Amino acid sequence: AELARVAPQVEVEVESMDKAGNFIGWLHIEGVNLSVALVEQALSKVHFTAERSPYYKSLLSAEEAAKQKKEKVWSHYEEAPVEEVVPVLEEKERAANYKPVFVTEITDDLHFYVQDVETGAQLEKLMENMRGELAGHPPVEGSYVPRRGDYCIAKFVDGEW
Repeated sequence: AELARVAPQVEVEVESMDKAGNFIGWLHIEGVNLSVALVEQALSKVHFTAERSPYYKSLLSAEEAAKQKKEKVWSHYEEAPVEEVVPVLEEKERAANYKPVFVTEITDDLHFYVQDVETGAQLEKLMENMRGELAGHPPVEGSYVPRRGDYCIAKFVDGEW
């Protein structure tokens, strides 16, 4: 009976739990949110994780009031100067850089794949060299360990390399 008379009424509001099993929530003493009170008294700052909290607006307004007082944690606070955005008067014309390409595939999701036409001759020569290498030295499954910078080739379902 003596303890109930002198002890303040404390309420713990558990909002969630972190990965380590620690409770995340709010402590109310005599109906006052301790987090808001600490921020109002310039003894703490609002952490970004409070954004999803039901007390976020009251925390922000308490922090603004504490910043204006310039006490305790806000004693050396300097408001960041607001930079004026100057609109660009002259519109830069977009310079198009068109390159001829060959569309190789269009998917059902409307994604498309292309090959650069200008490098097509180089690609054909490379593929011809690789096909010649495969004809002369057919691959033995499991005998090749690729290294960085190596070219590799795959056999498609149509039997082409």
